[in-house]
Amino acid sequence: MSATIGNVSVETGLDVLVRRRGSLLRSRRFGLVAHQASVDSRHEHAATLLADLPRARLVRLFAPEHGLWGAAQDHAPIAGTRDPVTGLPVVSLYGERRAPTLSMLRGLDALVGSWTKSRDAYQTMLALQRAGVPAGVCQTAGDRCDNDPQLAALSWLTEVTGTKIGRWPLAEVPVKLSESPAYIGGRIDRGAPCYGEDNNYVYGELLGMSGEEIKTLAEEGVI
Repeated sequence: MSATIGNVSVETGLDVLVRRRGSLLRSRRFGLVAHQASVDSRHEHAATLLADLPRARLVRLFAPEHGLWGAAQDHAPIAGTRDPVTGLPVVSLYGERRAPTLSMLRGLDALVGSWTKSRDAYQTMLALQRAGVPAGVCQTAGDRCDNDPQLAALSWLTEVTGTKIGRWPLAEVPVKLSESPAYIGGRIDRGAPCYGEDNNYVYGELLGMSGEEIKTLAEEGVI
């Protein structure tokens, strides 16, 4: 089963592994790096799915920050334990150590997760897409600003002038007009004003108030 968005059916890598590529782990003893969000499109956890794979043996779980099931708080060290669902030992990767030792990996033929960890996210996405597997990068803010090729082609990010901070990036108007190109900074090429920045212009030039009147309003906390 896969998630359906409109008329498009999307499978996670876990969906593909469990339902069509389980033979990759056949006759192997393997470990799994996972947390609470390691689920398939039906929200079934990777630990229980892989523990049930036929002719393969999941023997060890590795838990990062927050633990295998997300019970620990941010930045809280977690201890090694035993998973109550699968009965498998859980090795902490967010305690005294942040990476597995050789002894922790002893007896494993494979560690699920190492393939993607060793590859560039965008190269992995394109390789999966070429193989017919719907895939996308879980983007950071840096990805959206600097790396996403589709967003770059749309010229979605522009710069405007801020009174106090100078030039700064902002999402551009999405509509593209050939005769009168839109610009989020407008004709005056500036970002949103600071509080009270345009008081003199609005109260003075537009409303005709004197400088003394504007000063009095400011002193009385009216503006």
